[in-house]
Order: sequence, then structure tokens, then C-alpha cells
Amino acid sequence: MSFKKDKREKNALLEAFVFATIFSLVAPVGLFNSPLKVQEVKAQDLCEVAADVVLITDTSGSMNDGQAQSKCLWWSLELVGPSYQWVQHTDYNITEAWCLAKDQGPSLPAVYSAATESKLFYAKKAANTFLDNMGTNDQSALVQFNSISSLEKGLSNNHASTKAVINGLTAAGSTNIGDAIKEGILELNSVRANPQANKVMIL
Repeated sequence: MSFKKDKREKNALLEAFVFATIFSLVAPVGLFNSPLKVQEVKAQDLCEVAADVVLITDTSGSMNDGQAQSKCLWWSLELVGPSYQWVQHTDYNITEAWCLAKDQGPSLPAVYSAATESKLFYAKKAANTFLDNMGTNDQSALVQFNSISSLEKGLSNNHASTKAVINGLTAAGSTNIGDAIKEGILELNSVRANPQANKVMIL
């Protein structure tokens, strides 16, 4: 019985110690004296931090992958030798309406394939969308890489200029991403960099 009593006393002391510890931590903030107040923080009250951003864009030959003209496979009845035969044709860069007009029914349908864009097209689109959200306190730069890497546009708050350079990129060559990252680091540490800004590279 004495053992159980000692155990109960020990547990009671432990619970009292835990409660006292919690009370000492929360009492200074007035948890037991006043209701908890939650203050809404509005976007305009937040501190805007400038950013220096170097966009690193792959312009190697593989970035042309995915690009294809629209295509139509269709049939026509033509005189081949002494008899008429159905002959298949393939035309490119045409509209879907033009293709469907060539349809010869369920047995000889016209098959249209829509044009598709390259990986570089979508990389440019993503970069332009990102630049549209940059502010006047931010700076943007562009490094492109294929067989070699180069700084195509240095840091400045002229994001329209960065977009113009991006839109003029073409794809060819191999992939030299290592030198591109080095170029980006050099630009973020150049005289054009804002020492108060966050430094960012986006691949």
C-alpha cells in the first residue's frame, strides 16, 4: 500500500510541476487574463523585399522537340494506270476545316493532327509570365546555354527588355548547364546587383 501511495504522490507532484511550467510560459502573454486576439495582416502591410533574378534558359537542340506542323491524311479517287484507285495524301500546315472537307466517310476518313509547340516555346511562355509579375524594385537578367553559355541580358528593372531577349532565343547545339550556373552566380555578384535584394536563379 505504501508503494502505491508513494507512486500516487509522485504522479501528483509531477502533474503540479508540469502545470506550473506551462503556466509560467503562457502567463506572461495574458492567456488567463484576457481573450486571445488575432490581428489580420493585410498584403499592403507586409514588407516587400526586392529580388535579383537570373533566368537560365536551355537553348540546346533538344528544346526544339515537340514542335510539329498540323497534318492531314486524306484520300482521293484517282486514275492509276487503267483503273481508278483510292490514293492517300498527306498535307501539312493546314486547318482542321480544310482537312475535314476531304473526308470520304467511315471507311476512308480524313485524319487531322493539330500543330504542336516546342519545349522552347513553353519555356519562353513560362519565363514571360514570371517576368510579368516582377516589380520595379526587382531586377531580371537572362543567361542562355547550349554548347556554350552566355549572359544575354544583365540585371536591370527593365523586364520588357528581358522578355524581348527571351522571345528572340532559338535552339541548337548541346547542353552546357554547368557554365550557365557559373554565369548566373557571377551576374548576381556583379556591380549591377542590388546588395539589399534576395538573389535568385531560376532554371
